Amino acid sequence: MGKLDGRVAIVTGAAIGIGEGIASSLAKHGAKVVLSDRNKEVFETTRRLERKGYNVVGKLMDVTNFDQVTSVSKEIVHDFCRIDILVNNAGIGTVGLIERLTEEDITKTLEVNVKGVINCTRAVIQNMKANLYGKIINISSVTGVLVSDPGFSVYGASKGAIMGFSKSLAVEVGKYGITVNAILPGVIDTPMFNQGIKTSFSKPPLDVVKSLDKGIPLNRIGTTDEIGEVVSFLASEESRYITGTSITVDGGSTLSECAGLLLEGGLAGLGKN
Repeated sequence: MGKLDGRVAIVTGAAIGIGEGIASSLAKHGAKVVLSDRNKEVFETTRRLERKGYNVVGKLMDVTNFDQVTSVSKEIVHDFCRIDILVNNAGIGTVGLIERLTEEDITKTLEVNVKGVINCTRAVIQNMKANLYGKIINISSVTGVLVSDPGFSVYGASKGAIMGFSKSLAVEVGKYGITVNAILPGVIDTPMFNQGIKTSFSKPPLDVVKSLDKGIPLNRIGTTDEIGEVVSFLASEESRYITGTSITVDGGSTLSECAGLLLEGGLAGLGKN
């Protein structure tokens, strides 16, 4: 018997990377998981998890489109009667010095990373209130909240906004039995991380990763399933008296004052959601 048996969860940005790891972990613990993404790859990810015997469904959904988000949420309630868990994971990692970012860069980052979280929350909150139960987990970042590097001002602002939203919402909905928390990932081994080191450095990717590892007390970057397990904890009754707070999952990378010297060019923000 899993700790999430009978629960219905939505994970945004679930086609690859951290989102896939979160969906896999929730399903492993017994939840019915709806994987949503604007990328059609979400259906292949869903099939991959189905082959493991997990109870999962794939949905195309753009978190910046409130009407679409609302429609998908209604479909889920119709099919499963309730929404217990929302994981706001969808996000983009726009990087660039502030004077070089375009209006489109800035707008897109804030639309996905901030408004997307708000849209999805608005779409499910009435159902959670009616059921006097809900778990909302927002994926923020260590970048912009605890640390940063040149080029991450807008990305950091978007992730900091998620923290403010999480705390304020926790106060607003606590009386309905709904908890709201955030996770701050450090550097995680994702397709975005691996693509980033290939395009940003002339050194072989393995050498870059080894250099990065030196700045992390646990001497390695994190995995998507490690983020997934923390999400599953916050989605379960084990965390029933935790709300309005954050959990940092970074292998200790934000502990050292000199860790940034080892990152060689601003790797602190790569590989996150």
